[in-house]
Amino acid sequence: MSDFQIRQLGPGGFDGNFSYLVTAPDKTAFLVDPCLEPGLLKQEIFSCEGILPQYILITHAHGDHFSALEEILPVFPAQVCVSEKSPLKADITVQDGTILPFYGGGIQAIETPGHSDDSICWKLPDDSGVFTGDTLFVDYIGFCNAYKMFHSLERLRQLPDDMIIYSGHHYGHAPTDTIGHQKQVNPFFAPESFFGFKQALLDLK
Repeated sequence: MSDFQIRQLGPGGFDGNFSYLVTAPDKTAFLVDPCLEPGLLKQEIFSCEGILPQYILITHAHGDHFSALEEILPVFPAQVCVSEKSPLKADITVQDGTILPFYGGGIQAIETPGHSDDSICWKLPDDSGVFTGDTLFVDYIGFCNAYKMFHSLERLRQLPDDMIIYSGHHYGHAPTDTIGHQKQVNPFFAPESFFGFKQALLDLK
């Protein structure tokens, strides 16, 4: 059981996108990929009485993942965080392993290039979940540079099997799943060799 209340918002946006609003017991909060219709995001934020905005985390700089950013900042005035490789202007730039202090612990940035060079996954402080953007979906992955993506997925394969995947789009059989189950059923996440991964990519539509 996570310490955090995680609201998966969507799917919506340009293509079944998800945004996430995460609140700690002390009411500090962060938002991942503000990309849904701004009115819907504002309604969700206003429903969380007394929250203390701390961060807005961007998984990568494709427009469908931050389309509502400018409209949301006035009602969720938080520090915008991106990869140091991102072309976006931000308050905080991170590199692999950066820890953003949050609720007595830290949100860890995991560099996962492949879908884009600036792709970042964000791991919750209690290791209960990871926000994977377009690196890893339930049952699929994002379109990618094969070599870079394989090595990024290898990193995610090392995470605990019971960790929950919170991805950037709703493309799979369920809105969320665990690392362990996806290693069993996701044909792009299961291969342990680069050859096997390349073969799986031939079927990626």
